Amino acid sequence: MIRIAHASNVEIFAREDSFITFMNSPFLSHRELKAVDIFPSSRNFEEMYSPVSGKIVYHRIHRMRKNDLEEHVTVVDCGGAFVKMLHIKPYLEEGEHVDAGETLGILYRSPYFRPWSDPHIHLEVRKKNDYLRARGGIVLEIDECEPSGRFIPLDEYVERGTYLLRRIEPIRCGKFYGAGDRGIIDGGYPHYGYGLLLGTEEPILMGERIGELVGDRIVKFRNNDIYLKGRRMRGMGLSIYLSRDAYIKYIYP
Repeated sequence: MIRIAHASNVEIFAREDSFITFMNSPFLSHRELKAVDIFPSSRNFEEMYSPVSGKIVYHRIHRMRKNDLEEHVTVVDCGGAFVKMLHIKPYLEEGEHVDAGETLGILYRSPYFRPWSDPHIHLEVRKKNDYLRARGGIVLEIDECEPSGRFIPLDEYVERGTYLLRRIEPIRCGKFYGAGDRGIIDGGYPHYGYGLLLGTEEPILMGERIGELVGDRIVKFRNNDIYLKGRRMRGMGLSIYLSRDAYIKYIYP
């Protein structure tokens, strides 16, 4: 297991066969760096491990009024704070303990997912007296890192229906891998508006500056058109990988 972030003495882990994103989402908690999504490399709805250790203190099923779809909300007491997780149906019950890396439950299609969203756990670190609101999470801390190697997009593709994966030779930043000429860029470019930079303050991708810094490591993307093989795309999904098996997601219009 690899520590991907921490906050309020809570450590968050992911396995090497996972990929993650802090900013590749339309939701404000991500834009404020108060949430992380953790994905299995298979991109399938499968059993998923817990990213944290602690006691489950809350699990409820919330139904969306507009479409009657379900969203499971699971809260784990990790000592210094609570951790709220979405998009996973837990096997364990309230009062049971789970360790990081232990099977927690099974992923499912959330009513919040976009058509191109891959199965994942959405995770927030919360104060113990404020763990259910959409707002109010604690800012996540990410270890600093130095970039190394060279980012190269390859002509290898995987068709996934609503999107196309393009394999890359990723740039490395400490324990993370991803796309970017000077360091890793994480975010939905340009469709989600904002991204996170690791190891650089220069949002350069394939020789082009794709945005401007608006905060510490936060970049606001330019509203550029994205093309692949002469076809205009909705955008690129740029994520952070924990191994060299890395991709750019090109989302169809």
